[in-house]
Amino acid sequence: MATDKTVNGYLIRADADGTWWIIGIGDEKVAGPFTDERQAVEVAAVLQDLPTHPSRKKKPRA
Repeated sequence: MATDKTVNGYLIRADADGTWWIIGIGDEKVAGPFTDERQAVEVAAVLQDLPTHPSRKKKPRA
């Protein structure tokens, strides 16, 4: 069994069926499935997170 690898802040992991996935925060599958580890590593190397939506500013209560 292959060991997990970290690339660009993402975890590269193989599933039991032999497919490879890019895993983000909270064990969320970000991209995949890939047929081999090399493909997953290449994609993870260029992934960029989008900034989160800014929270709405609340009006102060009087």
